[in-house]
Amino acid sequence: MMNCGASPRGNMRIVVPETSDLRRVLLVLGAIRDGLSPHDSCGLSIRQASYAIQTATALRLVSRKDRAYELTSSGIDLLSLAPGSTELRTALRRAVMTMDLTVRVLPNLLDPALSVEQAATALEENPETHLA
Repeated sequence: MMNCGASPRGNMRIVVPETSDLRRVLLVLGAIRDGLSPHDSCGLSIRQASYAIQTATALRLVSRKDRAYELTSSGIDLLSLAPGSTELRTALRRAVMTMDLTVRVLPNLLDPALSVEQAATALEENPETHLA
């Protein structure tokens, strides 16, 4: 798991997702929903499954409770959407655009600064941008 680390003025910890394949995240979410171990049931290597879980956590789709993962309400809602649908792509874009990394870091990387809303609009206006 990669973290942006702590700032000298406080403990800012931002998780940097290590998978860009959101299909793997959806596989892991399905396994968690079905009460299965995402490390054993998704057809992914342990490393790939771990990266997908970490990304799902950064996207606030899963949380960890008592050494087990559980879906958040956002994760449950996401799995109710049809695979490959516009609604699913929109929900994934929204999750990416509202995660800590995007909100706290992205505006500081762009010159001129681009707000999260502007970045979300740019994604919506460019449907060839694929997140899933």
